[in-house]
Amino acid sequence: MTGLVECIEEGWRPTAHAIRTHIQGDMDIFMYLSSTEPVVDQLSTKPLSKRIVEALRYSNFTVKVLFENLPTLDPHYPPNCTSDKSVNQPEHKIPRYYQQLFGLSNCFSLVRDYEKKHGIRYELMVRSRGDLEFLSIPSTFDRPEPNNINTTLVIPPNRYGSQVDDGFAVGPIDSIEVYMNRYFSFQQCLTPDLHPERYLYFYLKHKKVKLNIDSGTVVGHIPHSPKHCH
Repeated sequence: MTGLVECIEEGWRPTAHAIRTHIQGDMDIFMYLSSTEPVVDQLSTKPLSKRIVEALRYSNFTVKVLFENLPTLDPHYPPNCTSDKSVNQPEHKIPRYYQQLFGLSNCFSLVRDYEKKHGIRYELMVRSRGDLEFLSIPSTFDRPEPNNINTTLVIPPNRYGSQVDDGFAVGPIDSIEVYMNRYFSFQQCLTPDLHPERYLYFYLKHKKVKLNIDSGTVVGHIPHSPKHCH
């Protein structure tokens, strides 16, 4: 689970319960959460101190890291290739996008380090935002093709036009590794369109990841307000 320190009780706890009850087997939880406050377009929210206390008190985890974002990140675009404008987002959201993808990669590194330290190998991995909620969920994620999570990366559709939602994914850990490490692909200048959801879909296809957009799994994000978890 990655993202900002928020929504532990309101968002993540029910999401974690849904995942546990919809996939057979044991589950370890890796939390990699930034305490850096969002800026510019955020509405007033619950105080950061309360959100951090919630995160610190949450006890059902394997590894938990709370950190401050790096002040700036450089994706190292080739000089003759593309630029921040290709992200196709408001200017103030572009640094957040880089931080999000960099955080995904760091979280995945935690998982790989844990595997090596303990001599284990995870078969499946779930990627989730902390403020995610299921609007629709299948009776189980243990299904046959085309949604077999043992062989296929399963992603929910985007409800607002792009092909996929980039807040949730479940599938084989090797497929999730591609999903989690796409920040470093910017150096390769693969496409001029770096819009978050469109780039995710393009990159998974480019890397020949077997994936399916599952219309039965629909996710939303808890709204920003002082009454909610943000």
